[in-house]
Amino acid sequence: MDPAIAPPTVETASGQSGHRPWWRRAVWALSAVLVVCGLLAGTGAWMLRPEALRQRIEAGLVQALGRPVFVRAADWYWQPARAEGGAPAQIVVQLRGMEVPPAESDGVRRGVRIGQVAVVLRAAPGDWWRAWRGKLPWPVIALQAQELRLPPPRRAVADAADDSWGEAQLERLELTGMVADVNAPRVLRMQALGRWQRAPEQPWVPVSADLREVAFTPGFAGGFSLEQAALQLGALQVRLARLSVGEGSATFAVEVLPTNLREALPALGIPVPPTEDPKTFERVSVKAECNVDFDVAKRGAGCDSVVLKVDDTTFTGQAWRAPQAQGDAATVWQLRLAADRLNLDRYLPPENLQEPPTAVPWNLADAWPLRFDLTVRSLHFAGLRMSKATLALQAGEQGLVRE
Repeated sequence: MDPAIAPPTVETASGQSGHRPWWRRAVWALSAVLVVCGLLAGTGAWMLRPEALRQRIEAGLVQALGRPVFVRAADWYWQPARAEGGAPAQIVVQLRGMEVPPAESDGVRRGVRIGQVAVVLRAAPGDWWRAWRGKLPWPVIALQAQELRLPPPRRAVADAADDSWGEAQLERLELTGMVADVNAPRVLRMQALGRWQRAPEQPWVPVSADLREVAFTPGFAGGFSLEQAALQLGALQVRLARLSVGEGSATFAVEVLPTNLREALPALGIPVPPTEDPKTFERVSVKAECNVDFDVAKRGAGCDSVVLKVDDTTFTGQAWRAPQAQGDAATVWQLRLAADRLNLDRYLPPENLQEPPTAVPWNLADAWPLRFDLTVRSLHFAGLRMSKATLALQAGEQGLVRE
């Protein structure tokens, strides 16, 4: 055999040459594996240092949101499995002092400030390996945020005088049952609790939200859907069901629970139009199946199967908003309703009508005025009682006006 390609030899204990024993080769291979594992563990430990983790998360958020993001501190800890509840081991990543400043390049978008965010992840190594290979969504299962603030746009970058959304502060925002699938992200339940203020001179109003089975369309841009939602803004309680939002339209079922508008609306900075009877609008509720068209050329909206109850009157029918023609002063919401009975005298403006104390802000959303085409089975008007009456009414800041 050619000496250049002869197998390696080692000196034996007796001084003779021979092949390397198998156990030495095994020890050498095990040592190499341990060195590689040590290097990987050291690299992982360095990457999971609080400052390195903060930088990686901050950079990832900037890339995902396409906006500047600042995170003051980040850390993580291991939460062992709990035998009593059967909960598996989890990894909790904590972010503190997170801020997304307002964007000014493509129109004003509000900024966000969050005191603390906790992201809960499954700790099973197999889940992480399959997620990395694209076989499973990333093992994010819950998110909790505290001290979340949505301040109004700065006057330097927005016409704050025309901003009627005010300021929101959430004490708690919690997402449970999360599936972090890039193609179809979804959440089993979203809960929020906080308060809202329309203007600095207005009082703070408590708000809450409970959304079930929320799913986002691919890419986060197409829209989203939810099975049901319970929303509360002060004394106003709204229920949504089967909400589906796409690129060009949205459909949903809505229900406003019985509400005293004379208490609920002024607390939101919205005056109730004055009426002859000050006891009107104390019991108002509505149900409807609605759709909205986002297309600029169409810009329509409508509701079918409307059931509107105002005090002692029940209305049924349809409501829609026709596309606004160029040059029109305001888009008119039109309602074609049938009522069982109606005492119209109660809802007419009083004799000594004065200007409302504050402007009605709904005209900013082109929801004012309203036109009613009514068919009433039993109508009381001007001291007279009529059967099967038909009339048209215009509602605006001055109350109801008969055409």
